[in-house]
Amino acid sequence: MLNKKYSIAVIGGTGALGFGLALRWAMSGHEIVIGSRAQESADKGAQRLAALA
Repeated sequence: MLNKKYSIAVIGGTGALGFGLALRWAMSGHEIVIGSRAQESADKGAQRLAALA
């Protein structure tokens, strides 16, 4: 298996499915960018992701 790391943008990354995918990829060592219609939601999602991954 390759150990290549990617930069991944998750559009809708604050919803249940998007955040779950972002979390799995972050825990695998990939760089994640979270997108959301609301800046506040994106900021909270990014903080939550950083705390968990």
